[in-house]
Amino acid sequence: MSLNTTRAKTVGLNKAPVTPPVKASKIKDPAKKSHYFKDLITAFKNGDKYVRLSALFMGTGYIARKQVIKGILVQLLQILYILAIIFYAGPSFAKFDTLGTVRRSGLIPESITMTIPSSFFLTL
Repeated sequence: MSLNTTRAKTVGLNKAPVTPPVKASKIKDPAKKSHYFKDLITAFKNGDKYVRLSALFMGTGYIARKQVIKGILVQLLQILYILAIIFYAGPSFAKFDTLGTVRRSGLIPESITMTIPSSFFLTL
C-alpha cells in the first residue's frame, strides 16, 4: 500500500458523520405569518358538502368518509359540550350582572362605631 491510500483511510475514519442537508420546504420562515383563517375560509369555499356540514355538526366529515366510530365520538363530544354550556355555564351567565359586587354583611359588627375627630376634616 502506498502512503497516500493509508493516509486517506486514517483520515476517513476520524471524520464526523455527515448529516443530510435539510430540504428548503421544511424550513419555516419566521417572517411568514400563519394564514389560519384565510385557509379556513378557502377550505370552506372549495370543500365539498361534508366540509360545510361539519362546520355545523362536528364529525359528519368523518362519517361521510367511512370513519364512523371517530365521527360518532366527535358528535358525542359536541353534544356534551353543548349540554355543559347549557347546564353549567348558563346559570353563571345569569349572575354576570353582579360581577364585581361584594357583600360586606358580617365582616364588621354593627355594635362597633367609629368616631372621626374633627381635626381630620381640617386637614382635607
